[in-house]
Amino acid sequence: MSGSISDKEAEQFLSEIYSIAGDAPVSVVVWDANVYDVIEAKSQAEVIAKVLERLRGGGGTVIKPSLETTLQRMKSRDIVVVFSDMDIWDLNEAETQRKFSEVASKAAVAILCSTDKEVELEGWRYVKLEVD
Repeated sequence: MSGSISDKEAEQFLSEIYSIAGDAPVSVVVWDANVYDVIEAKSQAEVIAKVLERLRGGGGTVIKPSLETTLQRMKSRDIVVVFSDMDIWDLNEAETQRKFSEVASKAAVAILCSTDKEVELEGWRYVKLEVD
């Protein structure tokens, strides 16, 4: 929840997480420049009850800490989705690029879901998320 994410974008991200939770349990890493929380939701109802009330942030966007948290918590062959506008300060730093690569290597599928900038990273699929 970086400061550049609008309320409409946050609502769309939650809607996408809600949809995913209809098929499988989800773990949501809440981050901006820091990791604030990891929220486990086993159903769509839990997405509403747990995730909505615990979203926080509003600062700048540094993704390396959230990638490290994801690597520590994820299982091999998990599906990983990063929801962002991709205005990420450390996106092009070598260590951050290594973390992206490590997550993609461990994941069944790694997806960058952006409301703004298109980002191409090896091993990651890019999805443009339109917000009305």
